[in-house]
Amino acid sequence: MFHSKTASASTHATETVWPFLQALVEHGATCGEESTESPLLLACLFKDAELIRFLCKKAGANPRAVGKICTPSMKFAPRLFDSMPPSYSCDPLSFIFESVGSLAEWTKEGVEVQWGLVKTLVEMGGEPETELAGCDFRSLPSPASRCSSGFSRLANLISLVKECRGPLLLQLIRVLPLTALQEQVSFRRLGQAGLDPCPLAAALKVQWREGVEAMLERGVCVNRLSLSRLSNMSVRHNEDLHSPLRIALETGQKEIAAVLLERGARLSPADERWVLPSSVPADLAAMVNERRKSGDATTKKQSKSPPTKTSSSCGDAVSRVSIRPWKP
Repeated sequence: MFHSKTASASTHATETVWPFLQALVEHGATCGEESTESPLLLACLFKDAELIRFLCKKAGANPRAVGKICTPSMKFAPRLFDSMPPSYSCDPLSFIFESVGSLAEWTKEGVEVQWGLVKTLVEMGGEPETELAGCDFRSLPSPASRCSSGFSRLANLISLVKECRGPLLLQLIRVLPLTALQEQVSFRRLGQAGLDPCPLAAALKVQWREGVEAMLERGVCVNRLSLSRLSNMSVRHNEDLHSPLRIALETGQKEIAAVLLERGARLSPADERWVLPSSVPADLAAMVNERRKSGDATTKKQSKSPPTKTSSSCGDAVSRVSIRPWKP
C-alpha cells in the first residue's frame, strides 16, 4: 500500500503526506502482509510516533509482525551501505532499538524520540517479552553502528532521560538478550571493544537502583570497564576507564558496592592510583583492598597461563539480587 517514495524524506510524515494517507485509508487501504516494504517499519524509520499510532489504529498494522524494509540509499554516505543487503526483515521494536535507535544522535532529544516510539508500539500492542527476548542486535544490519559514536543505546536511555527509568525499561532489561545488556560494541575511535559507557555503568552513575538490581539479576559482567564521561574521545593511560565497583563507591552506593563485591567485582588496574573516598566504611574499604590485592595476584597468574573461560561474574542468569542496607 504505502511505499517509501510516497513518504516525506524527513524524519516525520509531513502535512503534505498526511492527507494522502488518510484518503487511502478512508477508501479501504490497509497495511497488507504482502507489501514490498512494511509501512510500520517506514514509520519507525521516520521516527514518527503519530504515524505509528495511525497505522495501527486505522490501517490494520500489526505492531508485533515481522516486516521487510529496504536498505536506505543515502548519497551523502554511500560507503555506509555498500556492504548491506538490499533489504532485511525484523519486528518494529527490534528495528527501533537497532536501526532508529542507533541512527538517533546520542542527545537527550534523540533518546526522547526513540523512547516515544517504544512506548507507542507497546501501547499499540507490541510485546517486548516476545519480540526482543530472542533478538540478537548484532545480526541486524545497522549502518549507523559504523558511523555513530558507538555509545550504548540502552545506556543512553538510562543516562540521558530520567523519564525512561521506569517499569517499561525494567521490563526490557529483564527480557533483552544478555549480549544486548552488555553491549560489547566496538568504539572505532578507541579501536577497542566494550569501552563505551555500558548500561550497568550508566545505571550506577545516575544511581538507578532498580535498574542495577535488574541487570545484576540477569548476570551482566560486573568487571567491564567503561568510559567515565561521554565527552571523552580518547583514553589516556587508562585514566578515563572506570570499573562498576569504583562508580558505586564514588557515588556513595555502599550497599550496591557490597553486592558487586559478592559477585566478584574488583577495582581494575586502571583504578590503581585511585584513593577510596573517606566516606567508605572501614570494613567495606578492607574488602575492596583485599579484592584489589587478590585481583593483582590473579592477573599475574593468568598472564603466565593459557586463556581460560570467562569467570562467573560475567555469566548468564544468577540468583535474585537482594541489596540490603549497609551495616558497618
